[in-house]
Amino acid sequence: MRKNYGAKPFSYPQPVFIIAAYDENGLPNAMNAAWGGISEMKEISICISEGHKTTANILKRKAFTVSMAEVGQVVACDYVGIVSGNKVTDKFARAGFHATRSEFVDAPLIDELSVAVECKLKDYNPETCILRGEIVNVSVDERVLDENGKVVNDEITVGGKASGVPGTVAGLLTALEKYGTMKRADVMAPAIKHAGEGIIVSKNLEGIIQDNYEKLVKFDAASEVYLKDGLPYEAGDRLVNKDLAATLTKISKEGKKAFYEGEIAKKIADEVQKQGGLMTVEDLKNYTIEEREPVVGKYRDYTIISCPPASSGGTHIVQLLNMVENYDLKAMGDNTPESWHIWAESMKQAFADRAEYMGDTAYVKVPLKGLTSKEYAKEVVKKIDLEKAGKDIKIGDPSKYESGSTTHFSVMDKDGNMVAVTQTINYFFGSGVVVPGTGIMMNNEMDDFVPQKNMKNSIEGGKRPLSSMSPTLVLDPKNRPLMTIGSPGATRIIPAVALTISNVIDHGMTLQEAINAPRIAQFQSGKLNAEGRMSFESYNKLQEMGHEINMRGTYDNYFGGVQGVMMDYDTKTLQGGADPRRDGQAASF
Repeated sequence: MRKNYGAKPFSYPQPVFIIAAYDENGLPNAMNAAWGGISEMKEISICISEGHKTTANILKRKAFTVSMAEVGQVVACDYVGIVSGNKVTDKFARAGFHATRSEFVDAPLIDELSVAVECKLKDYNPETCILRGEIVNVSVDERVLDENGKVVNDEITVGGKASGVPGTVAGLLTALEKYGTMKRADVMAPAIKHAGEGIIVSKNLEGIIQDNYEKLVKFDAASEVYLKDGLPYEAGDRLVNKDLAATLTKISKEGKKAFYEGEIAKKIADEVQKQGGLMTVEDLKNYTIEEREPVVGKYRDYTIISCPPASSGGTHIVQLLNMVENYDLKAMGDNTPESWHIWAESMKQAFADRAEYMGDTAYVKVPLKGLTSKEYAKEVVKKIDLEKAGKDIKIGDPSKYESGSTTHFSVMDKDGNMVAVTQTINYFFGSGVVVPGTGIMMNNEMDDFVPQKNMKNSIEGGKRPLSSMSPTLVLDPKNRPLMTIGSPGATRIIPAVALTISNVIDHGMTLQEAINAPRIAQFQSGKLNAEGRMSFESYNKLQEMGHEINMRGTYDNYFGGVQGVMMDYDTKTLQGGADPRRDGQAASF
């Protein structure tokens, strides 16, 4: 049975249009519209009422852009559709969007949305609410193009093709075998218990499941585990994964082979291929781990030991600290405009270098020695103007190409033995593919590569994708173990970890105080992202200096979730620190 609507000028349902325009003050605004389409070869028609702020902006500026959303931006796109720009003037920023001015029309491109139609206004009829625009240009972010310039659909984030061979099992078990003191069964027992008996769904997890409902509902096995009677779990519910408990039990008894060979490996390969992927049992069997020399630097007589490429995190944490070391941050104080300016300008340079140089060192040459050298830091800080924000770094922003859905834990014992582990399946719930009978959620790490050939982070067999993971160890000036630290949060990991280390060393904070302190994140382009607890003095002064500021929540999970342990040699005790921005806690055993 079908319902007939007769001849209609617009198609529905369709991908929601996100319409963006500047207001009279140059502030970007956006809204969504479901009714619209290409009416002629170079003409787009959209139905929007006269009362919208966006409509008024378009009529003033005579230009607009129309962008298409991906799955990962559903929440933000819903927000700009629900909230009126007439009432919330900064809703564009509140949605987490960042704007880049179009080269062709007087309108903003939304950095987070990969496809945009750039248009000049032709006319608007307030009676029919029909707005027509001349299509001047269509622009597509290169990250969603293949080597032939064709747009890649969501197969790089959802389904079988999104998954790379998992390395966590091999990595953790190898570390235990080489450096551990406990038996495998004892180490894994708590995880097996939690999977089999279940965990209580937190408010944070409730929100994550709700935000990813559309992904989970696509796959029967994922729905069985992460949905309750086909609907998202609510806070307080118990989420049980008995299949995962059985898988972990088998690994605890048989080791790595239980995962990478035999029945489990076959189930993984079969399901990935069923969902359109290419992974084989041979790929799993042939997986090897890489042990690489860490990145090592010095910060005010403290030793920083962190993760080497293919992660960019360690390199740029050392680079950042080398740069800010040239300034007296202690005298400037924390949460001051002077210190925030130094951090923001240093981050611009670090992220510009990241975009230009970083990749898997087994495949590309990375100038690690130069990037982490004190001399290079002294050279690049000469570019920093202490009175105004720099505008001359033009390299594209890689921040939106990574997910913040990562996990970190830090462990330290009474003898000073330290462990920092950051692991990820990339986006929340990875590819959405759960392997039936195993409880295993497959990653979508292929999204951390770029689809084009002959680039530093192009897809190649055996290659590790670029990331920002930054598990870090710190030694005190006496070369004693001081701190183990790390964070989830995509590219925001780098500033989060660097700022926390500086808060302890420069400002004498306890570890928990350092983690709780306000954060910023500035990439080589776009606005300065600042947490809501930035001081009014800092906010006003930074704007005077030319920083465009995107104010976010008070304790905003955008800025990561730092977890750490620190040794207090005066009291001979361990301090644990857990980030209130995300789930997690400090615990002793």
